[in-house]
Amino acid sequence: AVLIYCVARRNLFTQLLDSAPFRYLGKISYGLYVYHYGMIAVVDALFHKYGLDYSMRSPQMFFAAMGATLLLAGLSFALLEKPLIDLKDKFFKISS
Repeated sequence: AVLIYCVARRNLFTQLLDSAPFRYLGKISYGLYVYHYGMIAVVDALFHKYGLDYSMRSPQMFFAAMGATLLLAGLSFALLEKPLIDLKDKFFKISS
């Protein structure tokens, strides 16, 4: 709540939050939410299959799962979500 207050009322962090990387994360955030558990399981299985030393809290697990999740969420947005959003805008235009 304090962080939201600081951003909304005091304009703290607004320049950071308005940067291109954060806006992109906002666009693909639904995919990040949907795919993150699945990608953790896939990365865990791959690490186990190839006998790589890791734990679920290790940096290599974090970066591998995060990278895979970002990649999948980005692809999902570009190939699935964006075309559907464009169809919605095409068929259901909102007049101003």
